[in-house]
Formats: sequence, structure tokens, C-alpha cells
Amino acid sequence: MFNWFTKSKKKKSQDDFTAEDTGSSVSKKILPSPTGIQNLQRELVNELMTLKEGVLKEGTVLFHGCVENSLEVDIHGRKLTGTRKWLSQDFEYATDYAYYQGGGAPLLWVCTIAKDTRALVGNQTALMKVTNWGSTAPWNFPDQFLAHAQTALKTSDTIAFLDHFHAEIGGFSEVLIPNPSQVLSFKEIIRLPDGKDDAREFMRNRFHPSR
Repeated sequence: MFNWFTKSKKKKSQDDFTAEDTGSSVSKKILPSPTGIQNLQRELVNELMTLKEGVLKEGTVLFHGCVENSLEVDIHGRKLTGTRKWLSQDFEYATDYAYYQGGGAPLLWVCTIAKDTRALVGNQTALMKVTNWGSTAPWNFPDQFLAHAQTALKTSDTIAFLDHFHAEIGGFSEVLIPNPSQVLSFKEIIRLPDGKDDAREFMRNRFHPSR
């Protein structure tokens, strides 16, 4: 479940969510670089200030596809570690990612949000274009999102990022979670079949047996 509100007067398109309008708009302005943050992308901060904002509610289910020997994955400790992780509210989307990597059995992690977590809704591709990261943007954006979001929102809270809303699933196919070991609760790890098509069918039967 994701409750959101908007900072703009634009018509809402995500009707399945509970919305609360702030009734105000935020204008862009250049911010000084905060102490302790190197190479702050000021235009990125300005763009983040204009995004829709909301909360990933405690108990929201998220999926993460990977292989058994992926980096920053603690299978025995049942934790997704590292400074950030991409997850999804779409189990099929996450399942596919378990087959984009080599080196071990494909796995699907099933997790929940441990406590209400603030989030921004946006388009990562558009946001990357306002930076000077160039070809490294796909890695720099998730690595440095939290520092920029905290600066934009003037908070020390953990901020998630949501991209690609799909009405069919009532959620987002890409969910960036900073500090995953603190934000997520583990439910189970599912060993997927060797083939991606078989895995998709296996997961459909598990999560939507009536389809």
C-alpha cells in the first residue's frame, strides 16, 4: 500500500491510492551544497523538490530477484544488505531479474516494509539527465539518491524512490530502498526454476492461482 500526495496541481493518474493535496506548489531554486556531501548535483536536488511525495506503508510486500551468490545478499542471515537495493511490487518483473545475472541459482526474495517509509515518485531516466554523471548515471543515481532526497526534503529520514506505476498491480515495478537491512523485513526466499518462462508460470500459480 502506498499513500501519496502531490505538490502540484496536475491531475492525479494513480487513482487506487489515497491522496491528500497539500494545496501548494514548490518552485525550483538553487541550493547551496550541504556540509559533508561531495559532488552534490544541485539540479537533481531541485527536481526532487518538485516530485510527488508519500509513504510506503508498513507491511507493503516487495520482491527482489537475484542469484544465490549476488553481492550484498546474506542468504543465511536472511538479509538484503548494502547501502541500497532495487525491489518491485510486481513479482513477475522481479522474477525476470533473477535471470539477468550469472553465477548461481535464481532466487526471489519476498520482503515487507518494516515501518512506514517516506517515498518520492518520479522517473529515474529523466532525473539522470539533469546530472553530469554521464554514462555512470545508472549506478550513481541509486547510490546517491538518498543524500540528494534528504537534502531536497530537509530531513534525515530514509527516503524510498518509486518508478513505473502500473494500475494492473496497483503499485510500482521499480522501488529503490536505501538502507535495506533497516527498512525491510524478510518473509521468504523462493528457489526459482532454471528457466525464466517456467519461473514466471510458477510464480503466477503461487501468487495468482485463479489466473
